[in-house]
Amino acid sequence: MSNPLELLTGPEAATLPKTALKGLPGGAVPGFRCVVDQVHDRPGAETSVGYDVHYGLPGQEEQDYLVATTAQVPSAAEVQAGETTVRVWRHPSDPLLTGLAEACTAGVISSWLPTPPDPQALAGEHAETTEMLVYRPLRRAVLRTRRAGETFFTKVVRPDRAEALFRRHELLSGLGPDVAATPVPGVLVTAEVPVETLAVALAAWQLGETDVRPNPADALALLDRLPTEALEFPARPSWTDRVDLHGASAATTLPQCAEEIRAIAQEIQDLAERLPVGPLVPTHGDFYEANVFCADGRPQRLIDVDTVGPGRREDDLACMVAHLAVLQDFSPQHYPRGAEVADTWARAFEQTVHPGAFRTRVHGLLLSLVSGAEQATALARLDLARSWTWRARQAA
Repeated sequence: MSNPLELLTGPEAATLPKTALKGLPGGAVPGFRCVVDQVHDRPGAETSVGYDVHYGLPGQEEQDYLVATTAQVPSAAEVQAGETTVRVWRHPSDPLLTGLAEACTAGVISSWLPTPPDPQALAGEHAETTEMLVYRPLRRAVLRTRRAGETFFTKVVRPDRAEALFRRHELLSGLGPDVAATPVPGVLVTAEVPVETLAVALAAWQLGETDVRPNPADALALLDRLPTEALEFPARPSWTDRVDLHGASAATTLPQCAEEIRAIAQEIQDLAERLPVGPLVPTHGDFYEANVFCADGRPQRLIDVDTVGPGRREDDLACMVAHLAVLQDFSPQHYPRGAEVADTWARAFEQTVHPGAFRTRVHGLLLSLVSGAEQATALARLDLARSWTWRARQAA
């Protein structure tokens, strides 16, 4: 099979949505224009791409959003591209996220939400708005609804994964987001956590807007509050466990560095296999500054608890530090002391786990963050990964 990423984003990619619209290979579509909007490449699994599509005669132009995937999914148009069969559908009719079409239908989310404290406040023209925050084809979507001073998040997952998602939220009641509704299979609505993210708290301290410096000890204490019942969920592979796939994806992003990236991924695997790690403990699974919420600058709550389950503490801590390490490059105006913060938190975390195992996992997380980034950003993250190569070797 040809490279799926090249197939769905290369020079001939526009023929896929055009064929799906017309139903015939090579069929003419008046005024057809197509732009790649989002790419979701999962080496070893599937590649999915979203396209903004415009077509029609002048003055009668229509717009669609089409998604094409190499995954074998039902209820989608099939387009043959050489030896590869590509499935195409019109958003939001995702063939595996069966609740998404309803969630994107005007007025439906309103009917799912609890009655507002003041119904009169909904009378204004812009009293309620809903927007799509995340859409990962075939996997998940997140929408945000704001109304009369309240904010809700609607998560859409595959129906067969909905029960586990609800159980996690129920188990983390008071620590994670509060569940507002479970209206249809595969849909969970949560209320906004009414405090600021760790990212905002860190920026406020670095910009001198507050004297309260978020403390890594509070982040450790937050992880300690994860209930032991989380160990009953199925274990998921960590970022380090999948470094071969993340390395392959990073090499696709930076083909000029592919050989070096493969060597880095192999070294991460070798170090991870021989360095000691702690026992299985309840973990968040995606523990970083955007998923941690603070009260008065102190980490207190968690969101995105979909990945809570058994794992290694080293992986949660490495996830946090790797994300902190890229903040300064991501937004230097908000995080002028980002590198200092990342180093401070790393030193604190190393007091609780094996430094070599921890640094190896930071190294792996940084490599995963290369994937899909713009070239300048990807190169900066690869450079950070190089620096953590040296740190991991020193600790090993």
